[in-house]
Amino acid sequence: MSRSETNKRHVKPTLGLMLLSFVILVVVSFAYGWFSGPAVPPTPKVCTVENFGTDAYIMAQFEVKDRLNDPGSARFSHRPDQINVDTETCVFSIRTEFFAKNGFGGRIRSVFVARMMRHEDDSWSTLYLDVQ
Repeated sequence: MSRSETNKRHVKPTLGLMLLSFVILVVVSFAYGWFSGPAVPPTPKVCTVENFGTDAYIMAQFEVKDRLNDPGSARFSHRPDQINVDTETCVFSIRTEFFAKNGFGGRIRSVFVARMMRHEDDSWSTLYLDVQ
């Protein structure tokens, strides 16, 4: 027995097998791109109370708390008393009552009226805020 017969031989894949693998890879990649279709951008949600009313109410609560002496004492109801939206400008009008401590430590009922605008980049701005 010669020395070359006892060593394991490493077989290189033939050129045809490598070419066939490459062609299959290209076909599968092309088919995936073809059948997945074009990327469709998500359509923006319509500005309605159902879609963004809760967000507007929460943002208005933050604005009200910024004006209070004791913001931690503020208690808001789960839903506002009134909320309307102008769908063309995405401006929400909110009116509701809330409870908070006054300067003497007594809890009083107050009312706030706010107009909140939602922008296309999901940011909010306060157009009007009146805390009574």
